[in-house]
Amino acid sequence: MKGGLYLRGLLLDGRRKSMRPMAGRLGVEHQQSQQFMTSSTGRDLVRPAKLRWSIEHDYRELKTTLGLDHFEGRAFTGRHRHVTPVTAAHLFLTEQRSYPEVPARA
Repeated sequence: MKGGLYLRGLLLDGRRKSMRPMAGRLGVEHQQSQQFMTSSTGRDLVRPAKLRWSIEHDYRELKTTLGLDHFEGRAFTGRHRHVTPVTAAHLFLTEQRSYPEVPARA
């Protein structure tokens, strides 16, 4: 049902809620946000949420597992020398997870 999520969100507690605060936060006009919400399906609205989850998951992994948050310097060159290998390690681990059936070299 198109717009079902929009209608449920606007009619909570039996009172009509305004789209204006959300439109203001997004920096779009009220009519554009209302049209998007009423014409969108559930899949259209869930996809960006899943994308955000994967970005947050990767960032958490960069910080906890690979040590992105260990750098405490202030210079760009030092930060660059720390972030570049951490990002390369994350790319390597992501590629390894994508193809688990490939045997490791001896």
